Amino acid sequence: MNFVDEDTGKRLGTVSLQSPTIAAYEANAAEVLDNAALATAMGATDALRNGPGETYYAQLKCHDTSGDDYYVTFTKKTVRISSGEDDAIRTAVETWADGVPALA
Repeated sequence: MNFVDEDTGKRLGTVSLQSPTIAAYEANAAEVLDNAALATAMGATDALRNGPGETYYAQLKCHDTSGDDYYVTFTKKTVRISSGEDDAIRTAVETWADGVPALA
């Protein structure tokens, strides 16, 4: 969410939201947009969603049979594997992702 000065269009502040579901995010965004006290505290006259600038991600904690724990993070543009030390895990996740049409 961006808080802007209506007269100048200048962004005066931002608020970042982390929510457990899309529905919760939409509800939280509506609350921020309707919060006049927050806008005033930012020195702004308006709060706006920054659609093109919004980012989303989901992170899964995974456990491999080798005993290694790792995370797979999905964003609008990438799938990232972190904390995995075994190349076989990376290969398995890449093979899985290659088989999911929505990720191609």
